[in-house]
Amino acid sequence: MKTIGLILTILLESFICSAQDWTPMIGIEDMAVNDIIEYNEDTLLAGVDNYGMYISYDGGNYWNAFALQGETIHTLIKIGTSIMAGTENGIFKTNTINSTWYNILDNSLVVNALKTNNDTVFACTYSYIGPGAVYFSADTGYTWNQYGTIPPYAYLDIDFNPAGRIYVSTPDGAEYTENQSPWIHTTGNYVPTWTVTYIGNDSILYGGDGMIYLSTDNGVSSYELNGGAGGGSIFYINDTVYFGSGGELKYSNDLSQNWKTTGLYKTVKILTKIENKFFAGTASGIYMNSLITRTREIKKNNIKVLPNPISSVFRITGIESSQFTIDIYNLSGQKIYTSQELNNDISQFESGLYIMRITLNNSIINKKIIKE
Repeated sequence: MKTIGLILTILLESFICSAQDWTPMIGIEDMAVNDIIEYNEDTLLAGVDNYGMYISYDGGNYWNAFALQGETIHTLIKIGTSIMAGTENGIFKTNTINSTWYNILDNSLVVNALKTNNDTVFACTYSYIGPGAVYFSADTGYTWNQYGTIPPYAYLDIDFNPAGRIYVSTPDGAEYTENQSPWIHTTGNYVPTWTVTYIGNDSILYGGDGMIYLSTDNGVSSYELNGGAGGGSIFYINDTVYFGSGGELKYSNDLSQNWKTTGLYKTVKILTKIENKFFAGTASGIYMNSLITRTREIKKNNIKVLPNPISSVFRITGIESSQFTIDIYNLSGQKIYTSQELNNDISQFESGLYIMRITLNNSIINKKIIKE
């Protein structure tokens, strides 16, 4: 229940894509872009199919061919000043952006994802000559070992929870493990799964073959969570879920209801936020969206619910305007209470977690409240 309550918190102060502001970037048109990362201020890198790595020195507006020409690059990460690129022919690394690139992992491996966790680099792979595996390196790529006993899958994506549990996506569904114990299949998820994202509080999102799945028990089980939206690659940014499916990028603030279009009608392979912009790597180049933010006429931290937890009566402090509305939602997303008073009595509520939405001067602030 705690997890669902967190997920349903709609943080409307977060950045939201405008449906009119997607702009194609110059120099990388008509290329399939698989990953985009920031190297330093104004310097971005992109991995593309067949043409290696591209670079932008102006914050993503103009792009030029840069390195590893002829390679298909699936994934990029930056560790300190070094860069690793997961490709169709293993992993390549450079110690600084202008240094020599060298291969640091078997070139018979296709590397689909690279991520770090507690100073360890993990690589999701499959092989031209045998089953795939998850590899890890504790020395920034100089030595690699296979992680645990692994079924013969192609490993597509990976993520972690704070306790060290590891989640992977495969063509046969999602799995998890910890401490290199045997991998355990996530119950209820046996379809091709492309992406996996830990979103906090024991919850994981999986992007499947036309499906979106949610686990709220640290990966033990999962269930379909589409709301009629389709599914595909999942991206979780600023408490908002985005998915690329059917040649369109959509988003939702509540996971299963009110899916909306971002206005980008492309096959999106990667979505990332850098500074105050979204960059979408698509099958036909990079598109940028200047994010629209709400005017913050009030400071969120100044508004408090006292007491919290609440036994019966609570008071809202920090609101000076008389034009405000309080709405309270249960964990199913249903509005169960509305008020325009600072003092309120919810003694009739059942004990548990609720989401309070305060609308004030065209701003919306959300609070978690607990009824004792």
